[in-house]
Amino acid sequence: MRVPLSWLIEFLDLKSRRNDIFDGVEFSESFVRDVTDALNDLGMVVEGVETVTTGLKNVVVAQVQQIEEIEGADHIRKIMVSCDEPEPVSVVCGAYNFSVGDKVPFAKVGAVLPGGFEIARRKMKGVVSNGMLCSAKEVGLAEDSDGLMILPEALETGASLEEALGIFDDVVFDLAIEANRPDANCIAGVARDLAPRLGGKFVDPARVLGGLGKEEDTFSTIKDCAIVDREAASRLTVAIIEQPVSLKDAAVVRRRLYLCGMRSVSDIVDASNYVMIEYGFPSHPYDYDKLDGGAIRIRQARDGEVVQTLDGTVRTLKGGQEGTFGDVVITDASDSVVGVAGVMGGKETEIGPGTSKVLIELAAFNRAAIARTSKRLNLRSEASMRFERGVDPAATKKVLARICDLLSVEPTAVTDVGDTDPAMRSIDLRVNKVRSLLGVSDLDKADISRLLEPIGFEVDTTGDPLKVKVPTFRPDCDSEIDVIEEVARHYGYSNIKKTELRSPYVGRLTEQQRLVRQLRLFFRDRGLNETLTSSLLSRKDHEAVGILADPLFVANPLSKDELALRMSLLPGHLKAMVHNLSRRNYDISFFELGRVVSKEGSQRYEGLPNERVRVGVLLSDPTDAAARTAEMISLLLQFFSIDQVAFEGLVGDPSPSRYGYFPRLHRGRTGAVRDENGEIVLVAGELSPNVVSEMIRPFSKDRFGWIEFDLEAVMAMSVQDDKAEPYSSFTSTDLDLAFELPEGVGASQLVRVVQDAAGEIAKSVRIFDVFRSEKLSHGDKSIAVRLRLENLEHAVSEVEVQSVIDSTSKAVAKSLGGVLREQR
Repeated sequence: MRVPLSWLIEFLDLKSRRNDIFDGVEFSESFVRDVTDALNDLGMVVEGVETVTTGLKNVVVAQVQQIEEIEGADHIRKIMVSCDEPEPVSVVCGAYNFSVGDKVPFAKVGAVLPGGFEIARRKMKGVVSNGMLCSAKEVGLAEDSDGLMILPEALETGASLEEALGIFDDVVFDLAIEANRPDANCIAGVARDLAPRLGGKFVDPARVLGGLGKEEDTFSTIKDCAIVDREAASRLTVAIIEQPVSLKDAAVVRRRLYLCGMRSVSDIVDASNYVMIEYGFPSHPYDYDKLDGGAIRIRQARDGEVVQTLDGTVRTLKGGQEGTFGDVVITDASDSVVGVAGVMGGKETEIGPGTSKVLIELAAFNRAAIARTSKRLNLRSEASMRFERGVDPAATKKVLARICDLLSVEPTAVTDVGDTDPAMRSIDLRVNKVRSLLGVSDLDKADISRLLEPIGFEVDTTGDPLKVKVPTFRPDCDSEIDVIEEVARHYGYSNIKKTELRSPYVGRLTEQQRLVRQLRLFFRDRGLNETLTSSLLSRKDHEAVGILADPLFVANPLSKDELALRMSLLPGHLKAMVHNLSRRNYDISFFELGRVVSKEGSQRYEGLPNERVRVGVLLSDPTDAAARTAEMISLLLQFFSIDQVAFEGLVGDPSPSRYGYFPRLHRGRTGAVRDENGEIVLVAGELSPNVVSEMIRPFSKDRFGWIEFDLEAVMAMSVQDDKAEPYSSFTSTDLDLAFELPEGVGASQLVRVVQDAAGEIAKSVRIFDVFRSEKLSHGDKSIAVRLRLENLEHAVSEVEVQSVIDSTSKAVAKSLGGVLREQR
């Protein structure tokens, strides 16, 4: 937001600093510096300070004395003007919008106009031009203009244009106003905050509108003006103004609009825009004669209604849906839409040269509805920005009064409907809470009142908590902490001592964060490359890996190939695999830590999807990917301190669990790890040839292994045993036993039975072979285990070995129905 300093000080009573504000006719550097520092400390960050010169040092008020045609010239004429010279001066001019007696700006020879254009003596068609008659654009008072700028008749001929119009060099602050400070989106709001910091008072120059607000209004009312949908707006003030009007101090108004980045349109529109910047409350003028019934109403749009806005675009409006409010519109008395409320007016009721009567609308619209409409229509304006952040519903009369004051006119009719007397919110403020949060122990009730009251708050200090009334222009302050923030801002953040954090836990990683870092190092040390695949996939991508459940679709997909959140890491890795193989990068050794999402409800957060952190590993091998995958599984189980027997062969496809969905791999070459409830937390195996053959056939004949597991679930299975085991000084003995077992017996079951039967002498039991054959006579499969036998007191004897064989074979036979192969 751009804030001219000349405008700002009109709201400031700085009697104590009167001598250091100006250096001659310019603002002093020390004053500009103090204002900049104060604005920054108050949170209205100054992003730039620009000194703007008028460029009108040799421009004077001239009066047209004579107009003569130039022989042989169709578009220029000889003009004789009187100014501050003893004799009339001849000037050649191409404009035609003036006549004898008019007063116009005259740039003398040697003048340098805004933009660096230097005026020189010239000769055109044999006539000498001793300067230039100027338009409003040429003297920097408007962005565009048609013809010369016609000055008021009362101006003294020959006077400096700067002094005659009251415009001088200025300083413009470019402020970054945050969205939570709607009150600071105007000159008055910035001045109100700034005044106490500069040792002054805030003054409001707006006059009271004659009669309005008193017991008996002197204005007639406007029939049929109403708020049809009370959710659309809380208040509507409407006034009728008769033309013609005259913009007071027009040059000053238009120059300030220009400095704030707005163009001059017409007297009424300029007054409306000027007051919007001054008080932060947008208004909109309508051509009264173009409004059916001479009235306006506010309601919610209906689906499919259209309106042509001032920019010439026809816009289709949207009605309310279940639970949400639709676009807000302005209609005339016949219910025809004439504008998008709070965003932009309609083309059909635009003010024009033929307008004789104007209806001015001021309304406090629904903030959320204006924000949604502005975003949906991709139509953001100065007005919509202010309505989105919040306006003062109590300011409509004051804003109307200021507009009428600028136009030197009284309204002929005024109507005010809705909440015409909005109340101030009351908030309890605990003094101890203020002291605690700010770390300032000596703040008392009087100090808090002294900081809050100059910026519009009312403070009752008779008790504790204090009763603080929040002004209506501060919709952002709706809780105790918001009021405390205001106390802090005006106490001065620079005056609050810094408190160093002394907690011994600052910066400590969580257990999962620490483990994730170690896991990444684990994979990198084994030559794997970390990948980052897309979290958005298509339904077809999921179906290719055997996941047929409905994914969670996104509301605004970028393409048909990225319309759903992934349920597995495998589809993204398949795409990465093809990408690398097509570029002759044949060593596929990938890993990724990423999130997957399924529609089933979260176990932790009710009403949300089930979002889990997964780890995926993709490995290639020319001959036996299953073996390389099994080796990696063994290392991973060691990393997580999980018993190797937890990994078992998987019959059929992995079933869905509370951990989500796992992909289908090569049947017969797939294993899984289950938690204590029997739910799958890890799957690993070789990729099915049906999945990869079509994808990689042109590039490679390798086989590929895949591992995917739920990180949190696997961490929960980790057994961290820090207890030191006694060490034997005698040689250990390995004992290999093979058992014929039914197909339904798992490897982990066999290991547990063997471990329990062997007793303490068996330091470890692990599987080293699984064999299936029709020649087996007592079972469907043979599983071979290797026991490491160790005795702390002596070397393991043959008697102890035989005892282990006998006890384990009996236990396996009894518990699992298995037979030791050597005892057939």
